[in-house]
Amino acid sequence: MTLEWELSAEDESVTCKIKNAYYSKEKLSILSEENLHVSDVKFTDVAGQQRVKNELLEVLALLKEPQRLEHFGMLPPKGMFLFGQQGMGKKLLARAFACESDMPYITISGADLFNEAAIRQAYAKAYVSAPAIVILEDIDIQGVVGGMISKMNITPLIEELDNLSQTFEAPVFTIITLSDIVDIPEELNKAGRIDIRIEVPKLDIEARRFFIEEVLKKPHDATIDVERVVRYISGLGGNELKRIGEEASLQCARKGLRELTEEILLEQINIIKYGTKLENKQIRDIETSMAKTAYHEAGHAVLSFTLLPNIKIEQVTVAPRSEALGFVSYHNDDYIDATSKEELFNDVCVLLAGRIAKMEKFGESGMETGAISDLEVANMQAYAAIALFGMDEELGYINVTGIESVYGRKILSKKIEERLLVWMSNAKEKTLQEVKRLWPAIEAVAKELIAKEVVDGEELKNIIDKALV
Repeated sequence: MTLEWELSAEDESVTCKIKNAYYSKEKLSILSEENLHVSDVKFTDVAGQQRVKNELLEVLALLKEPQRLEHFGMLPPKGMFLFGQQGMGKKLLARAFACESDMPYITISGADLFNEAAIRQAYAKAYVSAPAIVILEDIDIQGVVGGMISKMNITPLIEELDNLSQTFEAPVFTIITLSDIVDIPEELNKAGRIDIRIEVPKLDIEARRFFIEEVLKKPHDATIDVERVVRYISGLGGNELKRIGEEASLQCARKGLRELTEEILLEQINIIKYGTKLENKQIRDIETSMAKTAYHEAGHAVLSFTLLPNIKIEQVTVAPRSEALGFVSYHNDDYIDATSKEELFNDVCVLLAGRIAKMEKFGESGMETGAISDLEVANMQAYAAIALFGMDEELGYINVTGIESVYGRKILSKKIEERLLVWMSNAKEKTLQEVKRLWPAIEAVAKELIAKEVVDGEELKNIIDKALV
């Protein structure tokens, strides 16, 4: 411990007061005190998330370089929120921050979040060990309190934060993790409590490649296309990515194989993301069903590739999973901001393209119940364009929800219904034209799906380009 003294002399006496007592930079043993730890995880140990790490380094500089805040007459911040989906590295990043700051940390998680004594004890230990970090993990979880399902009581946390006398020499810094920024309790948003918010997004391609390279430390087929596998795992969290290697290895062992194959890896990814394949015996006529599904999904895929080129396709498959006989999946790396009227209308056409392509090939027998979800989403998209986004030529710039909520009655309902029918009719006509124009590509993709079950996004591009030459 380092003691900071304040001395004052009066007449022949000198008064000595301890102004501050704080933890110096020698590292504590992880066994030195219960619940008080020193992290050995550095930012370089965390795969990907470079933007987040850069932001955390900026926060770290506020604690290590007092002059930055003193220039503005400010004390060190009391803490920060790390928010984002489960499995994206929030807890690991919090420990890396503790390591880089040379500060010990105490973690409060699970049942302890609902225990006022545990929260107060954690902060008491942090004060004694300051500079120190208190990490509260997943404060948005729910627990049973007094026989009722409830969120954590944040009153003890607020009291600890408000009573904290923050100093540059011995700060107590709080890191709170949760899934969504909207779940931050309003009381914690008040100035002077937790003022920093950093989003931890879905794993980027660098992080995903790291996990796959870890998997490929196991015996594996040297011809595995690593980049293809990396594309397939977009949107998965760390825990799910760890499962891939274990479950693929178990599958290989069950089949008596000596190494991981690309086929088994991709199948395990699809099981985690979309569910297990349905058995053929659950489908009445597997060959006819697969052919119809192939043209249905080819219609979706080719029109999506053509009309919505900014949305990257991950794969097209006719392997039935869960409740779907086939599907087109998209990369989770793409972030779409605002959607234009043209994009929204084209999206409606893409949704209709499955049924229309199937009927182009099979006639009236192609009109099947499998298009129910496509029609539902297409109708909702068109309705939203007319009644919410003010995109209809006749009705103009209106949004009915605000008016209806204030006045408590429906407005323009008959006119909206009329315009909805017009939008859907126009979308049907455009989709028919596009399906006929792009038929060589649709047929080529469908035949490839029948032969292989799955077409990768890169393969899809090559098939379409070749067919439309």
